[in-house]
Amino acid sequence: MRSKVQAHADFAPPAFFIPSLGLKGDLSPPSCTLLTPSMALPMRSLLTNPDRYLRSFRLFLEKSTEHQSMREFMERQLPDVIASIGNGKSTINVLSIGGGAGEMDLLILSKVQARYPGVAINNEVIEPSADQISKYKERVAQTSNLGKVKFTWHEETADEYESRMNAEKKSKKWDFIHMIQMLYYVKDIPATVRYFHSLLESQAKLLIILVSAELLNQTSRLRENKDVKT
Repeated sequence: MRSKVQAHADFAPPAFFIPSLGLKGDLSPPSCTLLTPSMALPMRSLLTNPDRYLRSFRLFLEKSTEHQSMREFMERQLPDVIASIGNGKSTINVLSIGGGAGEMDLLILSKVQARYPGVAINNEVIEPSADQISKYKERVAQTSNLGKVKFTWHEETADEYESRMNAEKKSKKWDFIHMIQMLYYVKDIPATVRYFHSLLESQAKLLIILVSAELLNQTSRLRENKDVKT
């Protein structure tokens, strides 16, 4: 099974459009780099049953080349995406929304380190699952060459992060924000994207990655065939 995705690097028009989500907004640069589904599909909310989502997603990973496609994107295109995010900076601030167990996060950080050797990185992770955060921390402990990276984990959703920042009257800016396979959790996708886009520094980038609608359909059919027990 082959992942069908569209990758758009350095996408920065004064207004952007994500066809698969029907999202349209007047967002000016910083740029928004998108890896989007190849066709439109209404998204079923997974907010009410995270455990079922994790079981479904694990099955999806077993049956697809999704991780392979993302790794190819990270290897071939991400270096160009992050080429200017750290220019002239002593510290690069990275925000991971829905970082999961950290596999893709650490790959991203390795590319940032390669582009900006010796520069300190502040990596903050928004992840609602305590189990995933625990696995993320284990992965970090087993990974070398992270001495210049400071990790901070927040056990919360993207919505909860936004609410907390608003309550604390904070508006921290970021050099790179990525949302990998997490918009399925969000109640208001356009509002969420607009909010995090507003937190970008002048040369910063926002990366969004979603699976193709075809693969979501195939995973849904597997669930209906009781390959995933709920």
